[in-house]
Amino acid sequence: MNDATTKRLMPRATLACSSVLLCFMAACGASSANSPGGQASESLPSESSSGESVAPEPAPAETSDEAAAAPAEPALAVPDACDTSRGEGDCVPPPGWVSKLCKGVFAEVALVMFRGHTPWQRLYLRGKTRAVNASGGATVEGELTRDEEVIVLRHRKTEAGEMQIGDGSGQYDALRWNGSCVSLEGGEVTTRKPGKPVQARIEWSWLGPGMRSALRKNATLNDAFQARQKECRGATTGAVSKACERLDLKFLDQLGEYVRSGAELPAPETHP
Repeated sequence: MNDATTKRLMPRATLACSSVLLCFMAACGASSANSPGGQASESLPSESSSGESVAPEPAPAETSDEAAAAPAEPALAVPDACDTSRGEGDCVPPPGWVSKLCKGVFAEVALVMFRGHTPWQRLYLRGKTRAVNASGGATVEGELTRDEEVIVLRHRKTEAGEMQIGDGSGQYDALRWNGSCVSLEGGEVTTRKPGKPVQARIEWSWLGPGMRSALRKNATLNDAFQARQKECRGATTGAVSKACERLDLKFLDQLGEYVRSGAELPAPETHP
């Protein structure tokens, strides 16, 4: 082969060698990228990040999806502990729940809250006063009587510098035994428990079948209920006999005593 031929072939040979060298480098680079310790492995999708062959732990995206799909804890129909978010001395339910409660009348909620051994603060009326719900919600018309028992729902205290109303002890939103809210001045109530607290009239027809059934499991209360039904024939107001009125009051008194004793009651069917 002469020099001219050699000169013509040199570029092609050089190109071939360069191609071989580049292919070798590319193969090494690919091997390095696919290796566990390769620097390029971070930029490539791995089995771990794709979740296709990782077991038993799920990929992060699946974990967050499962957490989002997990059912939330059911809210309590009736709170069972004092709200401590505001650091006040009164044992009251959460304010948001109270606002919902005082928009309506919830007779079953009242029975659950008035049970014995519940933490709620009780107050007692010093005398008669008209039933008014200053929160703007529903209430049961009529009067509260002396010694009537109520549960504190909210205490609006008179702050320093504010105009004093009444005796300065503030105002209360309270729950009656009939399930309605009422607003009271501090001077209208006392924490001193009377010998026999009075309860607002409990309307049996306002209770659901589950609550009625639970109450009638008490033998004494069930006997009083049947005696009232027999005499009153389903009616307790209007043109009824004196015996009906007497048995009606006896039944309601025994209902109150049973609830105060710590009766086992179901969760209210209707609640805020």
